[in-house]
Amino acid sequence: MMSQVACILLPHDSIPTAPKVAVQADPSLLRTCLNYTEVVEVIQAGQIFLDLSRLPDSSTIMPTLLKEIVLTTGLRPALGWGVNRWIAKMAARQASTRQLPALTLVPPGHEAAFLKPLPIRWAEEIPEEVCRRLEQLGIHTWGQVSSVPAHYLLAQAGLETGNRLLRLAQGEDLRPLQALPNPPWIEVSQTGQFDSEIMPAAMELARSLAARLAAGDWAASQLALTLTGLERRKPGANRKSHEVVLTPPTPIPGDSDRLHLTSRQLVTRLLNRLQREYPELGQGHLAGEWQLTLRAERLVRASRQQMRLSFGARSQVQRGEKLPLQLVNFLQGRFDPGTIRLAGEYAPDRREKVHQLLREAYELL
Repeated sequence: MMSQVACILLPHDSIPTAPKVAVQADPSLLRTCLNYTEVVEVIQAGQIFLDLSRLPDSSTIMPTLLKEIVLTTGLRPALGWGVNRWIAKMAARQASTRQLPALTLVPPGHEAAFLKPLPIRWAEEIPEEVCRRLEQLGIHTWGQVSSVPAHYLLAQAGLETGNRLLRLAQGEDLRPLQALPNPPWIEVSQTGQFDSEIMPAAMELARSLAARLAAGDWAASQLALTLTGLERRKPGANRKSHEVVLTPPTPIPGDSDRLHLTSRQLVTRLLNRLQREYPELGQGHLAGEWQLTLRAERLVRASRQQMRLSFGARSQVQRGEKLPLQLVNFLQGRFDPGTIRLAGEYAPDRREKVHQLLREAYELL
């Protein structure tokens, strides 16, 4: 599968004085990037890479990404897109020569033609002294690098740097992106009118968030639900943001059912808070567009032990042993046997009580 990489370059006057950490700590820029992919690599202050390989034909969303960065961060970046990080970075560098914000796309198969007029000095991968030596020999662009015999280039630049020059001139770059060890958060959002139902929107967000957590084998140790944009029906009213946070006893993996229950709890708490702050909510005196955001925070790797249980196939079940009994035996061997029992082993008057306790415990999680 072809890689699809975007590179964000910030102008020097937008780069914080503290390197690296300041860029990683910029919540608005990082939040925008994480809306598109969890694979985000911050190289240095003002240079960020996004792996968009999971998105079909991601080049078509680049104008939207650029517009969103400008609107949410106030920055005016140069954005480049290509089949690998080298092409994407050169595309962003080329975009930075125009009035910002700017975007350059390099269609697949056009890498060599795109690189041909670009100066070799744009490549941070090539040492300064090598660039200076090549320029003294009249080699200034990547097109000229491609026209020089390989043995001559290796003699001037050295074996390692010469081979790197030859690969980059052809648009080759096999370096994978190094994602953040743990994404700071994963969030999904949806907009609607105040007279529409919020609970179905929250359930839809839970399904979307569960899929993204499961895709990356993440589990969330904290969930936050935010409602933004509630407006009163009078001129000059400010848009407000309301948020509720839930920290479950154990991290929640990409489990749709469990996230649905948790989302329902969060929405109920959020609506209760709004009802206290806006008594007129029940009379329909509020109007406007809202944005509902469900965010997974404090991410950890999901425990595979909780997600995958090994059992024999039905055809391998011997002596009529049922699959549920296999499950009970497995769980009793994995946990305390006294805590895992069949419901039929309880007296009828205790059975419903146990079920009720389990339902309450599950909802609290």
